[in-house]
Parts: sequence; C-alpha cells; structure tokens
Amino acid sequence: MTASEKDPLRVAAWQLKETLAMPRQESDRAWLDALRNTLTKLDGELFRHKAPSEKQLLQPVDPANRQQSPRLAREVQAIRDELASLSGKLNALLAETGPACDRDAVADLHLGALELIPAIERLQAAENHLVLETALRDTGAGD
Repeated sequence: MTASEKDPLRVAAWQLKETLAMPRQESDRAWLDALRNTLTKLDGELFRHKAPSEKQLLQPVDPANRQQSPRLAREVQAIRDELASLSGKLNALLAETGPACDRDAVADLHLGALELIPAIERLQAAENHLVLETALRDTGAGD
C-alpha cells in the first residue's frame, strides 16, 4: 500500500470521483443517495484532517534553527483557512442533497462536487510543499 492510499482524505476524494463517474439520470435517487454518502464520508475525513502546526513542522529541524517565523505562521494559517473553506463548501453541498432536491439541483450538485476534487488536491499539495520547504529552509532567514 502506498502512502497516498493510506491518506484517508485522498481515499475519500477518490471515492468522490468514483461516485461522480456513476451513470445518473436527473431524477435518480440512488445516485443522489450515493453522492450524499460519499460527501458525508469526505466531510468526516476533512473534520479529522489536521493541518500541520508550526511546532510539528519544526520538529525535525535542527534545534538551533527552530525559531518560528512570521512567514511560516502565515503559510500554516493559509492552509487552515483553505481547510475551513473547503469544509464550508462541502457542507453547503450536503445541505442541498436533502429530500427536496429537484432535477435542476442535481446538475448543480454534480458541478459543485466536481469542484471539490481539485480543491482537495491543491490543499494536499500546499501541505506537502510546506512540509518539504520547512525541512529544507533556514527558518527565520528572510523574514
């Protein structure tokens, strides 16, 4: 099993792709139920997903260079803000999947859910970049 397969958020995003690829009709309740279940799982994974803290990022760094920098704090906060925004969008989509969901809303739900996938990928890429950059830079220099 690769590292990406172990990441619950990545697995949930993959399940969302699979659900969105399922054939559907505008009035197909089974597709809507599958989408609701997948979004609920993804919401749970987002809730459990923790953005890295400055302390966690600096843990492997040489103790002499463990000073926190304003830049690192800003980057961590940007990731936390993106995580909160993503969670808000997902919850808005979940609210629309209720029993009152009509034919027009199904197409909008599909488009909205499609937009979540690249947003999750961008969030994970930003986190990975921050971890690597923190490990390779002289923290505090240039701030």
